[in-house]
Amino acid sequence: MKIEQIAVAELIPYANNQRVHTEDQVHKIADSIKQFGFLTPCIVDKDNVLVTGHGRVQAADSIGMTEVPCIRADKLSDEQVKAFRIADNRLQDLSYFDESKVVSELQELMDVDFPIWLTGFDDFNGMDIADFDVDEETEEQDKRVLPKMDRLMDEHHDYIVFLFDNKYDWIRTCDLFKIRRVNASVMPEKTKIGVGRVIDGKKLLGMLDAENHSE
Repeated sequence: MKIEQIAVAELIPYANNQRVHTEDQVHKIADSIKQFGFLTPCIVDKDNVLVTGHGRVQAADSIGMTEVPCIRADKLSDEQVKAFRIADNRLQDLSYFDESKVVSELQELMDVDFPIWLTGFDDFNGMDIADFDVDEETEEQDKRVLPKMDRLMDEHHDYIVFLFDNKYDWIRTCDLFKIRRVNASVMPEKTKIGVGRVIDGKKLLGMLDAENHSE
């Protein structure tokens, strides 16, 4: 099949697209494109309506790309296009990760200091490398009874750390508090990507209070 370069402005999102792409996911796709290039062409119908690749097009547009590679499915009927669009979204959900192999691959990347967050796996995903490398001493420490916390009022900054046991709650929290990727570098000429996850305590209490009063 021939790959065409089509202007982003000429591509038409499918009005009934089933996949919802969060802002965080689009940012990650954009980071991937910047690192690896646009290696997976989108698929469009005869009228330039997207069949697959909505998230990739959004990401490409966000980083200023004016055109993207596409394959035109002009030999498929309207019914085949509709069915293929659903199949493309659904069939990938029927597979699963072999976690031990993923961790092995990620570990090799970490050994050469490759930024593994570009793979989509990072500290905030359900599959954290640390989960698969717990020694007996650490397990025993986790079983120890911790002393009662002293709630001091004279610390420079008081904070609470939230731990999530799945990536979906983390993504929902990011959306709720509008947590975004930020430039975490102290040097203006350099860029160090981080996550702006410091939340004003008053904002959190206000949201919790509003939620309690709504019940």
